[in-house]
Amino acid sequence: KARDVASQALGFAQDLVAALLNFHSYTEQRVHIYPRDSSIEPISPLNQKFSHYLHENAAYVRPLEEGLLQLQQSITEDTVTVLETVGKLKVFADHFSAYSQFLQKILPYQLK
Repeated sequence: KARDVASQALGFAQDLVAALLNFHSYTEQRVHIYPRDSSIEPISPLNQKFSHYLHENAAYVRPLEEGLLQLQQSITEDTVTVLETVGKLKVFADHFSAYSQFLQKILPYQLK
């Protein structure tokens, strides 16, 4: 049962990772064309910094999927699965924490 739940969570996480990658990439592209064509008007230093941070998104988003995949693979039919025996849960939690910190880093920025 735990393996089925982990497999279902992995499927959701894969969809979430794809959506987050698309969202961050789209936002980065918007930074370069907002409010006018960037070939006419230079990008502000604040938006350049924001764009740089957004460019780093895959380094934080992709490990979420990898961490959940490792968690799912660590759950076998041979073992009793409880929080104390699922060591890979900590790895996933660390990746999730790193992504949360990334979001905190980009939170103060807005398109100006």
